[in-house]
Amino acid sequence: MLQMITNVDVFDDLDVPPKKHVKKELIDAPEKKATAVEKKVTTGEVLRVKYKNSNLPAGCQDSNTWCGLLIPTIAHAAGGDDVHPWLVEDDALILIFMKAWKTVYMKNLTLIDHSIVSGDAVYYMAKQHLSEWHGGFGSTAVMMITSLMAADLLYESEDNRVGFADFWLEDNKFLFGDVDSDNKKEWSGMWQSTFILQTFMVHLNYTQGRVPVPELNSKEPVL
Repeated sequence: MLQMITNVDVFDDLDVPPKKHVKKELIDAPEKKATAVEKKVTTGEVLRVKYKNSNLPAGCQDSNTWCGLLIPTIAHAAGGDDVHPWLVEDDALILIFMKAWKTVYMKNLTLIDHSIVSGDAVYYMAKQHLSEWHGGFGSTAVMMITSLMAADLLYESEDNRVGFADFWLEDNKFLFGDVDSDNKKEWSGMWQSTFILQTFMVHLNYTQGRVPVPELNSKEPVL
């Protein structure tokens, strides 16, 4: 009978991917560098700008405020209550950006009243960071399963790997910390399985340094 590993110690050495920084090189548009949010060409097509950090408002990156405070705060809000982290509408996203911005830069009189609009440098770069935040979950999940398979010769067999997947996917078994019982009603520890906890570590790591934004922590929907 195929035995499934449930020991959380299997993943003790798993390294959570560190935060990534947006690549700083500016991508050239055809023939010359783009300088506006959008440029319409003669064919009617729209070319979108690839912003870089130097396009952000002057001073917003000082003392690592942008990456160390603002981005973690935005990611925390985008993963909060009443917000779908993968399907945030632009209006709600800009509201999150603005409230986080005003909180983080509240003592900077030259930045606090900066307006963020869809497609501008702040919007574009912040969304790039959110995309990296999203990708971290998938990367960690793949690394976790790959590490588990490599740690036990049992999973050299494709059939055993399929059996492993079937075992944990059945009745969403992978969500629970304790699935020893054959009766699923006796399973316990919802959201406390190794798979969930290790993946959630990505969010905790990415949002380190966030600052509280009372308006984004209310029980009311963001928008």
